[in-house]
Amino acid sequence: MFYKAVFVALTIFLIGSNGKPTISLNDQPERCCAPNKFSCQISTSTGMQLPYGKLYESFAYYNFSFDSDRAMVGMKGVSWTEPDQQKTNLWIIEDFNKRISYVINQDLKKCDKSPLPMEHDRCIPETATFVRSSTFGYGQKQLIGDTWRIQKDEFINYATVSRDGLCVPLAGQVFFQKPAMVSSMTTTDFVPQIDDPSEQRQSCRLDWAESSWTRWMQILLFSWITPILSLGNKRTLIENDLNDLSTNDKCSVLLNRVNQYSSKWQGTWHVLNRTFYKDFLMSILLVFPLVMAHIAQPLLIRHIVLYIKGQSRLPAYAGYLFAIALCSSAIVQAIIPQQIFFRNTHIGMRVRNTLSSIIYKRLLTINTAALHKTTAAQIINLVANDVGTIGAGKSTLLAAILGEINLVSGKLELYVNSISYAPQSAWIFADTIRANILLGKPMDEERYENVIKACCLDIDLQNFGEVGDLLMIGDKGINLSGGQKARISLARALYADADLYLLDDPLAAVDPKVAKNIFDQCIGPYSILRGKTRILVTHQTHFFVEADQMILLTNGHIDELHIEQQPEIESSNNTSETDLSNNNETDWALNSTMTDMNSIVKNETSVDGAIKWNVWLQLFTSPPLRWFGFFLMIIFMLGNEALYDFANNWLALWSGKDKIEQRSPFYAYIYVGAIVTTLIVALIRAGYVFYIILRGSTYFHNRMLKGILYTSLRFFESNPSGRILNRASKDQQV
Repeated sequence: MFYKAVFVALTIFLIGSNGKPTISLNDQPERCCAPNKFSCQISTSTGMQLPYGKLYESFAYYNFSFDSDRAMVGMKGVSWTEPDQQKTNLWIIEDFNKRISYVINQDLKKCDKSPLPMEHDRCIPETATFVRSSTFGYGQKQLIGDTWRIQKDEFINYATVSRDGLCVPLAGQVFFQKPAMVSSMTTTDFVPQIDDPSEQRQSCRLDWAESSWTRWMQILLFSWITPILSLGNKRTLIENDLNDLSTNDKCSVLLNRVNQYSSKWQGTWHVLNRTFYKDFLMSILLVFPLVMAHIAQPLLIRHIVLYIKGQSRLPAYAGYLFAIALCSSAIVQAIIPQQIFFRNTHIGMRVRNTLSSIIYKRLLTINTAALHKTTAAQIINLVANDVGTIGAGKSTLLAAILGEINLVSGKLELYVNSISYAPQSAWIFADTIRANILLGKPMDEERYENVIKACCLDIDLQNFGEVGDLLMIGDKGINLSGGQKARISLARALYADADLYLLDDPLAAVDPKVAKNIFDQCIGPYSILRGKTRILVTHQTHFFVEADQMILLTNGHIDELHIEQQPEIESSNNTSETDLSNNNETDWALNSTMTDMNSIVKNETSVDGAIKWNVWLQLFTSPPLRWFGFFLMIIFMLGNEALYDFANNWLALWSGKDKIEQRSPFYAYIYVGAIVTTLIVALIRAGYVFYIILRGSTYFHNRMLKGILYTSLRFFESNPSGRILNRASKDQQV
């Protein structure tokens, strides 16, 4: 990439690499231009001689984003300097139109603005001189890097870019004369599309507050959450405004805490007690100062009253100490219950996430035989186009290779490092067609286009219009045909670069002509998988003549199958190949800028403002008690407060009596009775309120369930099943 970034007093030419040259090449390359939009990770090192002779070095690591259309650069990361070892979290934004650089120090909450002295160059200039070409290791592939010498008045730059059509930055060094300075940069994880640094979440502020004992006040007063509250007061919060998840709350960390003792499950209570007892112990320890504060409060009030009346024989300063102790008791009673509630809720979240992760991990490792007595693939085969028997063991053979069923006897030996699997029942998730095919893997445009055409998806993508493979798919591929889902599933398997391909009857859901074309381009001896081992399960026997080995499965047993090529089959195959040859070429091309504006999956929208009062009223007046239950709840609440006030007033009345009358057991009995009655009524009130809320939640849940059951099919098409399940389960906790 070819532009400059100013960082404080240092000018850095943004070029980088992640490998070393291995083979020198001498061919003259063409000048190229970097992508208009891309993101990557960069690391920089800069050394310079300061005016008073001291050597200065700085190192930095950033998440980097560049947008040529807006002429802006965004960098977010950390830098540190030598020899003072000063570490700083930075966010740098550069505007080439205004030629201004903004450096935001996240630690000091400070922003510095400085001019950009150099122009923006995205392409190798005509004045650049070619130096050499070298082979570079970049990720999992080798690239040829071209090094150019770019000289201007104030610097000399050696920039190395890839010769792969993308002009990916590989290596770069820049030499400055005044001041004497050398800067170099390394680039990794190159992505040819923009990722706005402003959309990256900040790290968890709770972890930040707990990382140092000097921030104990932040934890005590919950001031670590002030920035998000302040932002929410200014505007409506969005998902990226939230802090990142705490490291200690991540599922992987929680699973490691459970598995560090034993991999064998020893019961829920035993695991939770062994894993989270320290977390619960802290909450239990916080109860003791809270109880002590509750007990001490009336005693302190009594001593203060006696001190004011002059009936106390304690020194004069004792009254001030009692007042300070009473204030401290009130503060403890105000802060500690919130800490206990927060910690218990936090622990409950960890316990829930741990159990969910354990269950999910178990589902991933359990064999298919334990999950299904009858597979969906058998039903699809029966209803679709099979001329043979089902249940012979074809899918079971592939499951055995994948290790999805229990090995009863014998042994299983695999001499491959990776396996790609295309199930007969296509698995499609709610996202774009491209995301379903890539499945998180980096984009290789050449391989991607070859796979698209080999699976006969180019015609479908062209029919989708300009949106092409960026069309949003509904949950379980609801807006796709069965053949399209099968071909997308096959394309996903083919895009993965594996040693062994297991294809479970991918041709069953397509018509014979398309099946022949897919076999020739995807599976056959001249397909894109030539040179790879592939196992195809199929009932279409006319494809057997091109196989290296044929296996017949009958009732779970393997028999060798011999097939003689039939003339009429060969003739029909040639005919279908001729018919398809005229339609192979399409005008479809990969497009990275278009988005699906008419997506069937609608985005969720949040509702602003507080909950309306009529919603609360419906909650508290829900069946079966309705208004009677609501008024009874108010009576319990008012009665509990009246008893609490009576106990305090009786204590004040008792404290106002003379010493002889204070020793009468009558006042003690009344006070203890009031306290016990208050406690009993409080428990009844709490249980009754929980009952009312539970009944109200059940009432709302049943109404929602009834609405879902009687809604239109369009609702299920535009809302993924996970979103609907969240409404009926996890969202009910709110």
